This record gives sequence, C-alpha cells and structure tokens, in this order.
Amino acid sequence: MQIAQLAARGLPALRTNVLVRAAPHSPKTFRRADVRTHAGRPARKQVDFDTFLADTADKFEKAQNKPAVIGYGVGAFVAVWFAEWLIHLPLFNVLLGFPIQFLGLASLPYLYIKYVQEGQDYISDAEEVVKKITKQLPGLDK
Repeated sequence: MQIAQLAARGLPALRTNVLVRAAPHSPKTFRRADVRTHAGRPARKQVDFDTFLADTADKFEKAQNKPAVIGYGVGAFVAVWFAEWLIHLPLFNVLLGFPIQFLGLASLPYLYIKYVQEGQDYISDAEEVVKKITKQLPGLDK
C-alpha cells in the first residue's frame, strides 16, 4: 500500500531511522534514511492542556457538592505526598528495595502479555479506571 492510502485510512505515521549504505563502493559509509511505518490502530487525538483545564473547571462548576470534591482532591494530594515520603525513607530503601524491585520484575511478563501480545491499549485501561473513580466520587459524575 502507498503511504497516502494508509494515511487516508487514519493510520498514524511512525518515523524510524534506518542506516543505509551511502554508496555501493564504500562499505563503511552510512547515511540515515527516513522510513515511514504505520501502526495497526487509528491515531489518538491529542489533548491540549488548556482544553483539559477548561473541562476540569467546567466539571467543577457543575459539581453539586464542591466542598467534598475539594476534600477528595486535597486528600488525594496528601496521600500521594505521604506515600512518596514514606517510600523514600532510607530505612525502607534498605529493607524494601529488593522486594519492590522483585515485584516489578515479576509483573513484567503479565504486562508484556497483556499489552504487547494481546494488543490491549494501556490508555483505554487508564481511562476506564478514571471513569470508574469519577462515578464513585460524589459530584463528579456526568
């Protein structure tokens, strides 16, 4: 297929660099050729930060229980800050360094199978989690 035909179908163009011999008579000289490859899924829409901020402000304005929404936001920020502080204590780095690394390495085969072999999209998984949480929190459902 031609690149234009693939682009007409809505497939994104990914750029990869390939080394190509500059001349057949000089075996040590290489130049970079720009080759376009296309992924098998449609392109994702880009989210602008201003659009995201406007949507968040609009959702906050539509919330009926604004103090609860603010409380959940502050609680989430404090929980992330506390977890970061707790994880980076020197004692926990010594005690939990290897088990945490082992847990991460043990989860790699599962993640490889889920996202690479089965072709699932991690963006859609994250969006599903966000939708589930926003339905459970008061004032954030649509």
